[in-house]
Amino acid sequence: MKLPLFLAALLVLGLALFGAATPALAAPAAQDAPADTTQVWMSDVYPAADAPGMLQMVALYPNNAAEVVSIYLTKGAIVESGTWEAGDDGAVTVTLTGNAEREYDEPVSMSFTSEDGMLSDGVFSYHLLDEVTPEEMDAMTSGEGEATAAEGAETHAMGDIGRVWVSNVYPAADASGLVTVLALYENGNMEQTSIYLGKGATTEVGTWEEDADGAVAVTITGTTDKEYDEPQTTTYQHVDDTLVDGAFVLTLWPEVTPDDMMAATDPSG
Repeated sequence: MKLPLFLAALLVLGLALFGAATPALAAPAAQDAPADTTQVWMSDVYPAADAPGMLQMVALYPNNAAEVVSIYLTKGAIVESGTWEAGDDGAVTVTLTGNAEREYDEPVSMSFTSEDGMLSDGVFSYHLLDEVTPEEMDAMTSGEGEATAAEGAETHAMGDIGRVWVSNVYPAADASGLVTVLALYENGNMEQTSIYLGKGATTEVGTWEEDADGAVAVTITGTTDKEYDEPQTTTYQHVDDTLVDGAFVLTLWPEVTPDDMMAATDPSG
């Protein structure tokens, strides 16, 4: 798998043109985030040369440490670390110095600009994830602020399921936060990547199924390395563009398909 410096090689040149048209989730610009707050940015899902797709998370910590997690669907995740610094007009430069296995011989730099409330490296577009505070999480788990279906929200019928879902940043007991990426494949298999900020990422696999009311049952059977003694099942309600399990919410994530790329580079079709 490639380092971020070479990720653009996986995409056609015209993808840079398409990035500006990718649907954006509501988010403030980078320069508007408080200086003492961790910023977590997640890219759209993009085509990859050797995987069904890939997306990338960039975490910018208040102490100027940085973490980049590249998720290659069905292939696992690469966690890299380094530093970051802010530039003019919301620009950000990330310098990666190594991954979990080794320190790089030469640092790898990533440059981002702020565009319409998102970050862009010229190829990928990144959305700022909302952060759920411990106080908000306590209120939700106690039932005072539970993230359930709002009045008038649409509960989807069976069969109307997207592929990749991303959570907000949730509190974690032994990490700076938790972000979950859930991939539901057409063959009934699933893959869940749990990113523990500052601690690494865990990839779990299993199956999923949808009932007639649109509820989605996700059963995790193990990690990529071992099978669990007992499967773990979570049932989500499919509401609008979210999967909801009590206080935990996953949002359907924007995806750039090969057809989208072709249309962007050749509008005539």
